[in-house]
Amino acid sequence: MKMSPLDFLFLAMETVENPAHVASLGIYEIPEDYPGNFVRDLRDRLLVQSEVSRPFNLRVKPQGILPGWYEWEVDANLDLKFHVRHSGLPKPGTMHDLLDLVSRLHARMMDRSRPLWECYLIEGLRGNRFAVYIKMHHSTIDGAGGMEMIENGLSMTPNCEEVMAWWNQSRKPASAQEWPGLQRLMLSLSSSVLKQALAIPQAAYAIFAPSFGLKKTEAGKPFRSGKSMFNKQVSASRTFGIGSLSLQEVKDTGTSLGATVNDVFLAACSGALCKFMTQKGSPPDKDFSAAVPVAMSREGGNNAIAYILVALHTDITNPLVRVAAISKSAKGAKHDQANLSRAVINTMTLMAQGTQAALGRIGLSEVIPPAAGLVISNVPGMRQARYLMGAKMTSFYPMSVLIHAQGLNITVLSYADELQYGLLSTPEIAPDVQELADLIGKEFRTIQSAARNLQKKKAADPGPPAIQAKKKAAKKKAVRKKVARKPKSAPT
Repeated sequence: MKMSPLDFLFLAMETVENPAHVASLGIYEIPEDYPGNFVRDLRDRLLVQSEVSRPFNLRVKPQGILPGWYEWEVDANLDLKFHVRHSGLPKPGTMHDLLDLVSRLHARMMDRSRPLWECYLIEGLRGNRFAVYIKMHHSTIDGAGGMEMIENGLSMTPNCEEVMAWWNQSRKPASAQEWPGLQRLMLSLSSSVLKQALAIPQAAYAIFAPSFGLKKTEAGKPFRSGKSMFNKQVSASRTFGIGSLSLQEVKDTGTSLGATVNDVFLAACSGALCKFMTQKGSPPDKDFSAAVPVAMSREGGNNAIAYILVALHTDITNPLVRVAAISKSAKGAKHDQANLSRAVINTMTLMAQGTQAALGRIGLSEVIPPAAGLVISNVPGMRQARYLMGAKMTSFYPMSVLIHAQGLNITVLSYADELQYGLLSTPEIAPDVQELADLIGKEFRTIQSAARNLQKKKAADPGPPAIQAKKKAAKKKAVRKKVARKPKSAPT
């Protein structure tokens, strides 16, 4: 079964220090009147569903169609008990204990002789709660696909006790197509590799022209983020921090400033990063930027993502000016990408990620500035609360991937009425990554307060008489239009 170039890259770049899997951590409340051991019963009901669909039954084939090229094959002897594991926290089962456990689980590479996913049911969390940690290799799924998979396994009502295993959803990725012999080889080369090879010149220009002043753009400049405390070789260990914000408050703040939810979150991250890095003696460079993944239509692979580069403007101290600058950079990056073909966008992603991985392999990632200072992902989530066998999911945190020279990853998703985010780093780089997660919340409140003060000022100062007259005229015109549209009453 053929594999797309981007899916292949996630496998090729993987090392013990750079495991290339993504994960989620859901926290659930056990129904108060539940008799017996809820987590054990959940595990038993999941394991009964022994039919495993793609990509959960696919493993890496030892030898592909070309030397060094990976392919997929179905694991006919899949052992479901190996992939679904029951764990427990030591008493008193604090959130610190849980984050410490999933940090260790997330640090470990998965066994390539088996399908690349693992599910941990973790009991003993204080407050009559338990957690579900699911990790899957990035070559098998992206953030949007993972969210869809998890959502399909949950119900929207606490009264539904039916359990649908995540691995039993009959999701067939576009890359899992079987082709005989030479036909398979030619199709793979012509439909993906060849197209992207032909797109290399245009992709290289799009990546490097802004950095050399050959193209004016509001987007961030690749390989110009400068050296920072995150620009280091990462270790095989992981640290994980979490936080949440009110989705409605972020949305209202963005609306008042003419910015998106993502613009406001990026600005909160920017302010938090500036304070955190300055406290550590490594203030960010003025060109510090973030690679922001964007979803694309799924064509021939398990991953349907590309990246835009957004300048974080960490040198701007005024929070409202920073929001406006980041919003302008994000719009510019999206505009630049909109003018490129799908093949060029895919090639840019492969070149940037592949170059970063190659620099890490040969030990130059600390010498040459990274393509971006870090990755900040926003994954569309679930707008309503979900339940698992009657247990309400109260929190849902994402965990992503680290690579050399990008020793911090921030991923945010929406769940119910909140934006919930996870920060991933290493103990050598940021042992106190939770401190940075808390700073993001504080920076948002600073932006929110400044935005509210601006609105109060505008309300108290309506502006010069000419502007007031213009507003009154527009209001009267709107009233006249409304009256004109009102249907006349029928004659009696």
